[in-house]
Amino acid sequence: MLLGDSIRLHASITFVNYGWSDPYWKDVNNYPILSKYNDPNNGTNDFYMIRLADIILLRAEAYNAKGLTTNAGALVNLIRARVNLPPTTAVSQSDMALAIEKERRLELAFEGHRWFDLVRTGRAITVMNAQKDGAGNNLNYNVKPYQLVFPIPQNQIDNNVLLKQNSGY
Repeated sequence: MLLGDSIRLHASITFVNYGWSDPYWKDVNNYPILSKYNDPNNGTNDFYMIRLADIILLRAEAYNAKGLTTNAGALVNLIRARVNLPPTTAVSQSDMALAIEKERRLELAFEGHRWFDLVRTGRAITVMNAQKDGAGNNLNYNVKPYQLVFPIPQNQIDNNVLLKQNSGY
């Protein structure tokens, strides 16, 4: 999470001292753990399959793709205002696309959207292959284009001779 976005940070992550150390984490008294799905009411927490913020940000993405950057920015700002963040500074269509990507990453953290967002926007290979560890070393994910689609299950290929396996599998 980014500095200044403490509402979403603390709604998603709790910091705990486990009494052990991690060479990639500097603050040994505060290890981040996912707490977004912890149930504070002992079994009465409902989980949403789809959230309004997801739909609003998808609409912002669609507006931006159509060149309606002002409309897209208004929707991004609606989401940002909910967590007391200032309006986006993105003005150009390319900057707005990155602002929407970042907003989806933060707002929908740990909800399973990130990979599909990156694939949909054509940024999966660039973003994933640039990932670094806590010491700044490249993680060498080496994502290849064929890994952006799933393999077709062999039993489906066996059932339909017209099906061809996706390239790379």
